[in-house]
Amino acid sequence: MIHKPCGIHNPKAPCMVDGKCKRKFPQKFCEETVMDDNGFTRPKRPDNGRTFKMKVNGKEVDVDNRWVYFMSLNTCLKVMIKAFVEMNEFIDNEMVQALNYDEIKSYEDYRYISATEAHWHLSDFGCIV
Repeated sequence: MIHKPCGIHNPKAPCMVDGKCKRKFPQKFCEETVMDDNGFTRPKRPDNGRTFKMKVNGKEVDVDNRWVYFMSLNTCLKVMIKAFVEMNEFIDNEMVQALNYDEIKSYEDYRYISATEAHWHLSDFGCIV
């Protein structure tokens, strides 16, 4: 996904607070994925010269990797299904389930603790995890 250019290109964008983008766009180029000092992952944003033109307030702006907005697979799926539903009035049950998918709940629901593992937890820690 692309964060629509803001800053000097669009100072009245909703993401602008005190003259700066609250989502810190445009990001810096980065040749490889790294973890910063705060433990956040900074995805790869190579300066490979690839750009495309996007209209912002009637002007064409060159958009490159600094404007790419990375999202989780679940978030992408929700956005795509929402766009599909808005374009089509048809939606099936599988799409509804995909919108409501909760990865943590799914893990908890389908996790199996064997007798051996349960005994190990009870013996060492005094509680069931």
